[in-house]
Parts: sequence; structure tokens; C-alpha cells
Amino acid sequence: MAVSTPTIDLLEAGNTNCYYSDEEREALQRARASVNEALLRLHEEKAAIERREHELKSEIERYNIALAPIKRLPHDVLRYIFEICCETHQAPPLHLVSWFGSHPSPQILLSHICSTWRQIMLNSPPFWNDVALEMTWTAQTIRLMDISREWLSRAGDMLCSAELSFSPTENLWRDRREATWYRNVVKKVLSLHKFKKLRITFAEDYLQELLELPEDNLSCIEELSLQYSNTKSIFNSRLLESPLNFQRLFTLISFSLRSQDAMLGCGPSGCGPSVATRFAGIPWHQLRHIDLGVAVPALFCLEILEHSSQVLETCSIVISEDPLPVTATPTKPVCCDQLRSFKVDVSHTGPSVECPVDPFLGLLRMPNLKSLVLGTSGHTDMPFRVQTITKVKEMSGVHLEKLTIVDTKYPIDVRALLITMPSLRCVDLPTTVDFPEEAMRELAAGSIGPNIEDLTLRAYDLELETLFQMVEVRCAAQNGGGYPQQVGATPFKSVALTCHLQDLEPSYTKRIQYLKEKGVRIDVCFEDEDDLDDDSDDIYGYHDDYYDGDLYLHF
Repeated sequence: MAVSTPTIDLLEAGNTNCYYSDEEREALQRARASVNEALLRLHEEKAAIERREHELKSEIERYNIALAPIKRLPHDVLRYIFEICCETHQAPPLHLVSWFGSHPSPQILLSHICSTWRQIMLNSPPFWNDVALEMTWTAQTIRLMDISREWLSRAGDMLCSAELSFSPTENLWRDRREATWYRNVVKKVLSLHKFKKLRITFAEDYLQELLELPEDNLSCIEELSLQYSNTKSIFNSRLLESPLNFQRLFTLISFSLRSQDAMLGCGPSGCGPSVATRFAGIPWHQLRHIDLGVAVPALFCLEILEHSSQVLETCSIVISEDPLPVTATPTKPVCCDQLRSFKVDVSHTGPSVECPVDPFLGLLRMPNLKSLVLGTSGHTDMPFRVQTITKVKEMSGVHLEKLTIVDTKYPIDVRALLITMPSLRCVDLPTTVDFPEEAMRELAAGSIGPNIEDLTLRAYDLELETLFQMVEVRCAAQNGGGYPQQVGATPFKSVALTCHLQDLEPSYTKRIQYLKEKGVRIDVCFEDEDDLDDDSDDIYGYHDDYYDGDLYLHF
């Protein structure tokens, strides 16, 4: 007798509470196994589709990268873009953190994008001929010298530029001598390349070793900037007896000398005679740019200017407080026809000492001078008078465009100054100014100072309201505001004012915004009166600052 196969409606299975026989249960199990097999095959097919989808998307991504606009740029165009990037985003001096850390230089960053970019960077010597290193303790020096040597080796045969700066602590200077690492700087870095620009910190004895390099190395140097250390405790004082030999610097056109010893208890004024002796051998006659940040006698400065008078274009000097000796004063003026920018500072001139600036400037003729700076924020009570400017103008026939006067103990008559120098475009005046309201009205109208574009006043005793009115009137006049104005007066471009903190009013923010709309950048420094007696080197004497748009609040 044939066994009948149970008939089950599989579509209703699980939807009812029907009882299934053993045969029916076996049929349901076979059906479930079949569905599981079908689902497994579907998962496998889906996985294959997903893999294929991923492969196709990867191919599309590769094609997109290959067809990206930057891929169409030839290597020379990319190199030009990298050059702009390296020039625009100047990185701080290299140290171990910047080399390995989160603030790499543009050269390092661009070299790590891809192999193509890396090859472009490594095969372009101009990206590697300029290096700046900052060393803060002796333990860094060996690694940093290796970095600088690797960096400059990529420049090939190009002339290089190097800036090597060091922390000027007394213990570090002694450590450097004991470790003879300074000689390693000369031997392992400076002697291996030809430099066009050098900005370095050197103690006296190791500077001599630099100057003993082969002529091929020295004859390429055009710009030499020295951070000079005259630390007597670590070198033989006999080195001070004769001048250093700079005569093999045949192409030198720019020389800068500054001192780090102010932090070691040996300020610029204390090193003047030895510096004048040691650096007398500089080829001054070929220099176009001179920057002496250490105090030297006025007579030595005159000798420098006389030797370089035919080619000198910019000059910054610090004169010691010693007056010019009458017997050694030149019999005829020193004529510097090419000099365009001149900065004169007087070191530690007190009330009882006659300022050497007046007789010093009286011996100079500078017919093409455009910029003059007298005094710096580091030295106070400079006895300067407006008559000095008048004498310079009369003797040289100069037409100054930029004048900065800092820290004079005599009041500056602004009206007389602007009448004497109508060609001025940029004026920066100290706190001791005599600037009456009548003179402000004349400046606003352009009847005095008609060419002034940039004005800086640190006049704490002047009323801020009056100063604002002066600026607003000149702006209104130049924009058709109906105010009388001198024909041809130059509009203000930038005005910087300093006043007391208690003068601050909310209305000034709106007035500054109004002046900005008129095309004038105005910076206002509000300062606490108690800070004016502060001995800080900062010219404003502030402790903290807050910047809000174009409004500067200094507390």
C-alpha cells in the first residue's frame, strides 16, 4: 500500500496554531533548509556585488585624481607655486620641535605630500639655500647642525643664507666653549658652503675662526649680521688688542653689529671702545647698508660715514655720550650723497651730559635723505631740539619724507616742525610735543603738513576729542565736506593716537568706524596713566593689550 505525502500549505505555515504531524514537520524542516540555502547564496552574490562596487568606486576615485586640475600642471608650474608658498608662509627658525613637531616649515610640509612633490622639492636647490636655526641649549647643537648640513646640502652649488641664533645666557656661553661646538659650527656648517647672507651669533674668539675660512667662502658674503658677545669671562682679553681682519670680504655691501651682552650685564655703552677697535677693519668704503646696534664714539661714526660716503644708502648707528673732541673734528663736512635712510641713537645720555647729536649732524651733508630717526625707545631724556632738523635742512637742502623722534626731554613744536619740513609724509612724534589747537586746525586744513599721510602722536596730555576733530575735519575736507582746505593737501591714510585710559568713551568706536569708511586707518592706544612711569623698554609701557577691530586698548 503506497504511503501518501503530507500536503502542507507553506504560505500559511507559522500563521496558524495548527498541529503538524511528524511527516509535516519533516517537510517544514526541508523547506526551511532550502530557504536558508537560497539566502546564503543571495548573501554571497550581494557580497560579490559590494566588492565589485568598491572596486569600481576605487577605479573612479583613481581616475578623478588622475584627472584633477592640479595633475594638469607641469612640474615647472608646480615649482613656481611651491616657491610662492615658501616665500609667503615664512616659518620661524628651525628647532627640534619645528623639525619633527606640529609646526614644520613649508619645505618640509610640501615634501611630505606625495613622492612627486617630494622629488620636485628635493630637485629644486632654491628651496634649500636659506636656513634659520634657533638653539636654546647645548644638547641641541649636534642634532641641529646635522639638520642644517642636510638642509643646505640640497642647495647644491647655490649661494646660501643662514641665520644661527642662540640663547644668550652666561652658562650656555661657557658650555659652548667647553664643548668646542662653536668650532663645529664653522667646520661642519659654514665651511662646507658659500654664503651670500650670514646672520650669526659669535663670541670674540670664534669670530676669528670664521674670518680664517678660505677666501672662496668669505668672498661670497654680501650681507653679514653679527650678534656680538664680548663676554670677557670666557675668552682671552689679548684678542682685543688688534682689529679683526675683514679684508677678504670683497663683496660685502651690508654689515650689522648688535650686542647680546645687555642680558649678561655688559650693555652696548660698555663695549664701545673695544668694539670700535675690533671692527675697525671692516671694508666700510664698499658698504651700502650699515647697522651698528652697539654704542661707539661719535668720531668713529664720522670716520665710518666718511669712508662709505660714496655708496652708503641706509645707516643706523648708536653714538656714545662722549662729546666730539675739538682737535679731532673733521675740518670739512662729510657728504653722503646716496644716503636715503638715517637712524641716530644716543646711548645713556643724562641731563648733565651735552648731547652729541647736534654737532654730529652738523658735520654731515645728506642731500638725498628721505627718512630720519632720532633716538630709540631704549634710551630716554635725549636733549633734541627742532633747531637740529632746521640745521640739517639748511645745510643739506634735504627734503625729508619720514621723521621719527623718540624720547626727547625738550618739547617739540609741531607747528614749527611742519613749517620747516613741508615735504614730510610720515611723522612719528614723542610724548613731549607742543601742539596747540590752532596748529591742529592748520594741519586739518592742510595749510601745514600738506603732504602728511601717516601721523603718530604719543601725546598723553592732548585732548583726545580735539585730536579726533582734527582727523575728522581733514577727512571731511578731502571728501567734499565743505571745510576750507589747502589746495593739493594729501589725505590721511593712517593715524595713531595715544591717550589716557580714562578718556575712553563708547562714542569713539563709532567715530573710528566712520573714519575707516573714509579710507583712514586709525589706531588708538588707551593707556593707564600709572604706567607712564614704568621702566619697561616698551615705548608705550603697557602690560597687556586688547585688540578689537581697529581699536587698540592697551592696559
